[in-house]
Amino acid sequence: MIAVDPPPRDYRADFWSVSGSREGQTSLLLTSAATKVFRAYDRYVERSADASALRPLRANVKTREALKSNYPSLRGGRLYGDLLKITEGR
Repeated sequence: MIAVDPPPRDYRADFWSVSGSREGQTSLLLTSAATKVFRAYDRYVERSADASALRPLRANVKTREALKSNYPSLRGGRLYGDLLKITEGR
C-alpha cells in the first residue's frame, strides 16, 4: 500500500477555483466532469488514502485532456503554493 494523506483542504472548492478560471469548451468539460472527480476523490479518502488503489477516471479523451490541462494553470497560482506548503514540497 502506498499511503498519501489527502491535504486538509476543501477539494471541491479547489477544483472549482481552478476550473472556474478556465474558458470555453475546457470550462464546460471540467464542469461536466466534476461529479466523477468528486466521487473518485471520495473513494480515495474512504480507502485510507491508498494511492495504489487509484484507478483512471472514466471519461472521454477531451475531458481527460481538460483535466490534465489544469496542472499547468495550477502551477502559477496561490493554490499550488498552498498545496506545496501543506505537503512539505511533495
